[in-house]
Amino acid sequence: MAIRRRGLWSLTQRHIDGARAENFWADDVVFAMYASSDHFREARRSVRDLRQKFPNNRIIFYNMGLTKQEEDEVSRVCNLTIRRFDFSSYPSYASDLYNYAFKMFIMAEMMADGRPFWMVDTSVTFKTVECAPDYLMQGSTGFMNIDFTDPAMFKYLPNPPKLAAQKQNGAAHVFMRPSRTTKLAAKWLLLCALTKDCIASPTATRYCKRENRQRGCHRYDQSAQNAVRYAVLRDPALIFYPSICGPK
Repeated sequence: MAIRRRGLWSLTQRHIDGARAENFWADDVVFAMYASSDHFREARRSVRDLRQKFPNNRIIFYNMGLTKQEEDEVSRVCNLTIRRFDFSSYPSYASDLYNYAFKMFIMAEMMADGRPFWMVDTSVTFKTVECAPDYLMQGSTGFMNIDFTDPAMFKYLPNPPKLAAQKQNGAAHVFMRPSRTTKLAAKWLLLCALTKDCIASPTATRYCKRENRQRGCHRYDQSAQNAVRYAVLRDPALIFYPSICGPK
């Protein structure tokens, strides 16, 4: 079971209750990236960007299905560790990368490592070094949560009263510092990802016509993160950043 294999027992309630936030230096932040072959060109650019702007920070690169040649190329980057995503540790539907459950599994694994981390999609490059970690900005996708969250998700996640009226924040990159609050958020996201009908119910669809909104239009991990953000985190602007500084 994934909870045992990757140290995810640290997200059990007993360990969450005893967690507290620790101060950290900028160089302590670990970047987590992930890519399969079809996004390797983007990943190459993003890794180069991180290495240029954050030369002292460790990068953990999750291999989601690279060729040997691609993995060899990435492995030559300084201060970068490759982790082959262990699909066998998780439910079979995790192999469908388009339900994005894998992102919550990676988030939980990174949280279990016990260090502040920044999860970064391959589409992201940073505008300036000053974006992290002292100056953090929150970005919005511009559309409402109610329009792009499958109602079926709320059978498993809380549906805070304020959520529907809020614009949905993006999930292209997420910064988290381990604490009681963020571990609780990671736990809820992990449980959702471990439940197929939560992260990707049969009625969920990424693309749908405007008139069909609120009838299954869904953004998977992004929708889940926004729901958890409003339900669990008392002051999300201070702790949990679904989008920081924005891609170029």
